[in-house]
Amino acid sequence: MRGLMIVNACHRRRTSWHDLDALARRLGCDLSETVCPAEARGLALEAVREHAEFVMAVGGDGTANELCNVLAGTATALALFPVGTANDLATRFRTRAACWRPVYDVSDLRSRRIDLVRVNGWCFATVGGFGVPVDVIHRMDEVRRGRGALASFVRRAGSWGYLAALGTELRQMSRSHGEAEIVADGKRTSAVFSSVFVANQSTLGHLFCASPESRNDDGRCEVALLPPSRGTASACVAVGSMLLRALHHSGMIRLSATRLEISCDRPVVFFGDGEVRPPATRFRVEVVPGALKVLCPPTPAALAALPFRRPQFQPAASGALSESLATPISSTPPATFSSPAPPRLQSLHRLGRRAATSSGSACQPKVMP
Repeated sequence: MRGLMIVNACHRRRTSWHDLDALARRLGCDLSETVCPAEARGLALEAVREHAEFVMAVGGDGTANELCNVLAGTATALALFPVGTANDLATRFRTRAACWRPVYDVSDLRSRRIDLVRVNGWCFATVGGFGVPVDVIHRMDEVRRGRGALASFVRRAGSWGYLAALGTELRQMSRSHGEAEIVADGKRTSAVFSSVFVANQSTLGHLFCASPESRNDDGRCEVALLPPSRGTASACVAVGSMLLRALHHSGMIRLSATRLEISCDRPVVFFGDGEVRPPATRFRVEVVPGALKVLCPPTPAALAALPFRRPQFQPAASGALSESLATPISSTPPATFSSPAPPRLQSLHRLGRRAATSSGSACQPKVMP
């Protein structure tokens, strides 16, 4: 097996199966659709056992998270085909679904090693934490599963749905979610918090900036602890994170470490890559440098430097292939291509043929200028 493409059935409506099948044929990989995370992990484990070059995640950050926990520390790379809600990891690499259209071979892709953050044995690649962000995720899922105009808007809005969910949860930033004690590289810090972010990259939810200095290849993670704040200050923090690309708060605590331990006075729910974990009171966090190999489509500049590749099409049947091989090249007529008529002309021609059939005489459709 050269590669495997895993499609999240929840995001099937956001892409064309014909396009995915054509891409799988060009890359020489298998195509599978999954309906639950356990199925995706099983397929990824089988691909690792067969020494596949890559496993492509067709979905969002949740699909990528399930696969990166399987592919971490292996020679099999993770390829990103983003069709999810936020697509934070793909945004870090400036990758969109449309970037895969001109790709015809694995050699066209660019590869890079990134760090992963391991929390109690579970890994994530982008941003994690607890407090208000978990409330926003729960609110987003609750609205998205509902009915009505708001649910339809949130499902179509993508990352902007998180902004709408944050607006409904601003009052949660004014109350305390507990007290946390953080030991980062031997330094102890304790404070009351409303939100705690553990960042392996800068952006969160495609719109907000949790830590502008954070990178996923420097072997460190950044921690931001936000204290409770009133409604106006909470709105300023959210808008500043979105517009100024940085979290600003007078009482915020920032830390940078390779290994840390977080203890809370009450059980809290931890999230990472948009996925929610079971409640716990203690979290052991460590950075795993270069744990995951990621494949992405080439940038437009690199794509322009690639040689032109004409797509190859498979013959319809073996008999047609033998006949084409038996036919001399000189007697084969040259292929001619004609561009289809504009949709308006097609409809007019269709009306003309219908009128000719009903009247029994040929008539020419009148084409408006």
